[in-house]
Amino acid sequence: MHSWLHKRRVRKNRVRLQHAPQKILFWVGGIGALFIVCGGVGAWFSHIELLRITTVSVRGTDVLSKEILEENVREALVGNYIGLFARTNTLLYPKNEIKASLYEAFPRIKDMDVAREGKNALLISILEYEPYGLWCGVSPLGDEETCYFIDRNGYIFAQSPEYSGSIFFKYYGALPLKTSPVRQSFLAPEIFTSIETFVRGLSEFGFEASAVFVDENDDYIFLLHDGSEVRLSYVTNVLSMLRNISALLDSKEYIRDKGEQNLLYIDMRFPQKILYKFDGE
Repeated sequence: MHSWLHKRRVRKNRVRLQHAPQKILFWVGGIGALFIVCGGVGAWFSHIELLRITTVSVRGTDVLSKEILEENVREALVGNYIGLFARTNTLLYPKNEIKASLYEAFPRIKDMDVAREGKNALLISILEYEPYGLWCGVSPLGDEETCYFIDRNGYIFAQSPEYSGSIFFKYYGALPLKTSPVRQSFLAPEIFTSIETFVRGLSEFGFEASAVFVDENDDYIFLLHDGSEVRLSYVTNVLSMLRNISALLDSKEYIRDKGEQNLLYIDMRFPQKILYKFDGE
């Protein structure tokens, strides 16, 4: 009796095992078919005219060409995802890809927003870097210089036209990398602020600076319009340095030595000491 029951259970288990692969195939096939149907419906839905981006517009540019930017965006919208889903669909358009493409192609872009406008329009709002000065190489080269626009945080974003030289304050010094200057940073933002404060202070004394040269020793050489220089070893306490220059200019020794001579330099790189020299010495 026990032997007969055991054989019957074995036969039932064998039947179940034989039918199991068929059930698995049935469910897999059903799920696959469902995915295909849903994918087809989704692909059709992504191509309907009501949800298609038909207009691309760019706002906020100053120097950059709106037409070129718009064409770049239109190229990013061409084609389909995995050959099915339209990239022009207002719900599926490649927003992050568009932003990455524009940032890569146009270093002058500081910030941007990509958003739908109305039912079928895409609006790209652009904020460009504003030029604060010029980075003109590792050291002054005169007329052979190639200069690049730099913002007030030290970011280099574009080569400048040749006529920009006399308009902007110039910066000289080595960059972190030997590659193209564009997209590199020169000095830290707080150093830029200190340099600006010092240049403004020099102007109050009648010294008009046109450039600063950060040499291989990290000394700061301020180049004045009249050809003279003011030399510093650091720019972290410029207000104190300006007070020292004021005291120097008012001192009897400086006034006596100057006479009718022209200043060549004021050197403040040494502790507790200010050196200066005139062209007649």
